[in-house]
Amino acid sequence: MLTESQYESMRASGRITFNWGGKVKIWGGWYRHIGVLVDGVEVGSMQEKRRNKRLEYLSSYQNACVAGHDARWIVNQAMIGAEYK
Repeated sequence: MLTESQYESMRASGRITFNWGGKVKIWGGWYRHIGVLVDGVEVGSMQEKRRNKRLEYLSSYQNACVAGHDARWIVNQAMIGAEYK
């Protein structure tokens, strides 16, 4: 499990980056895919959806999802998965 300081040092060194997708118009708002990359490889994604004057976020890694913008959770899941492969 990554500590907050380990995560911040990975962000500062450029190992963790984000690939911001364009906005896609949907009925009543828009949607955007944000890829989370570790060392240039996409390990998970975040989704941002704007509907009815509300902004919703969803973070996903493989088949698991969690509500909110949580890139640290995605990176932790990737690190745990890498240990057991």
